[in-house]
Amino acid sequence: VNGGTGTTTATGTGSVVLNTSPSLITPALGTPSSATLTNATALPLTTGVTGILPVANGGTGTTTGSITGIGALTFTAGGSNQNINLTPSGTGSVGIGVSSPAEKLEVNGNVKATNFIGSGSQLTEVATRVTGSWTLNPGANNVSFTVSGGGTYSMWVNGNIPNGIALWTATVTTANTNVPVLGSQYAWYYSTGNALVWTSIPDQITGTNNTIVSSPASYGPNTSNAFKFGITNNSGATQTIYWGYIKL
Repeated sequence: VNGGTGTTTATGTGSVVLNTSPSLITPALGTPSSATLTNATALPLTTGVTGILPVANGGTGTTTGSITGIGALTFTAGGSNQNINLTPSGTGSVGIGVSSPAEKLEVNGNVKATNFIGSGSQLTEVATRVTGSWTLNPGANNVSFTVSGGGTYSMWVNGNIPNGIALWTATVTTANTNVPVLGSQYAWYYSTGNALVWTSIPDQITGTNNTIVSSPASYGPNTSNAFKFGITNNSGATQTIYWGYIKL
């Protein structure tokens, strides 16, 4: 019920399931187990969504919260090393978020996930990954990708087609976009098949191991953050190769 609150308490081994019907509360598998539901009419979740609160043997767990819109609950697991799962019914999904940009979701402790979905463009203080591809026409091609200035990046290009392999990798630190970038790069292609052939790689990467470069030559204004490549496609057909970078 919108605006409702309630408490579910379980003891024993297993989990308590909050179903779409407030009268359905299932004690967990295993014995002994028992469950009681207080103020049941205040706790139905949106149709198709089930909240699961595992409880360790001899532990206790409590679920409290208010239901608004599609349903919002705060789960608190009793004891240590407890899991809190939100499981959709059928092909639905469960979201955990905030209701406005002014609010925030806080997690105290470590976050473990099988997959993170999205570009990561809004993340800070973590490594973010950007990927893309180029479609190469038969013959000579000039392609590029651009990064922001003032960052450190691990970059790559991966072309792998029948009779053609063209690989490139670099680690660079960018500053202002009118000066060279500091780093190193490597490129290689499969000359025997000759289907993909490097003809040029970025020219703004400077630096020599164990040396200090003083006042490197200037670079074209607002261009040193664009990494340009020349590659010839000798396969006779359109080909796709992939590029990407991680901002460290």
